[in-house]
Amino acid sequence: MTAGSREDSKQAPPPEPIDISDGIPDRRASISWAVIGILIAIFVGWCVFLLYCQYGGRA
Repeated sequence: MTAGSREDSKQAPPPEPIDISDGIPDRRASISWAVIGILIAIFVGWCVFLLYCQYGGRA
């Protein structure tokens, strides 16, 4: 190990959290409605795909 590498190993302290919610730093207080909508759309799409796989092959 050289003297230069020992100096490089020293790191700056982490920044202070901007917001603390429920004891968790940098966490939003509530989830966005856009995220909830995307998750619901993915779930509904998956259900439609499963129904298509079940009933689509029947003659």
